[in-house]
Amino acid sequence: EVFLFVFAITIPFDIRDLKQDKHIEVKTIPAKYGIEMSKYLSLFLLLLSFVLAIVNITYHNISYLDHMPLVLSYMFPYLLTGGLIYYSSVDKEDYYYTFLLDGTMVLLPLFIIFFQYI
Repeated sequence: EVFLFVFAITIPFDIRDLKQDKHIEVKTIPAKYGIEMSKYLSLFLLLLSFVLAIVNITYHNISYLDHMPLVLSYMFPYLLTGGLIYYSSVDKEDYYYTFLLDGTMVLLPLFIIFFQYI
C-alpha cells in the first residue's frame, strides 16, 4: 500500500517536469500517455493503495467499531491527495509539488495519531 501511495504521488512530479523531459527526450509516463491518462493512473494507484490499507485494517481488527476511526484517519489524507493529484498541471508552482503533494506523506501518520485519541 505504501509503495502504491508513493508511486501515485510521484506521477504528478513527472507532469510538472514534462516540458524539460520533452526537451531532453526522457520517456516518462506523462510523456508517453499524456497528462490526463497519467492523472487517471495516479488516481487509480491511490485508490488501490487505499483499498489495500482498508483491507489491512479490517484484517487486523475484529470489531467494526474498533477500526472505524482508523478508516477515517486514512480517508481524509487520501481524499486530499487525490484532489492534489487531480489538480496537478504543468503550470503549477514548484511549492505545490514540494510542499503540498510531498506533504501528504506526513499527513497520514498525523491523522492516525489524531484519530487515535478521538
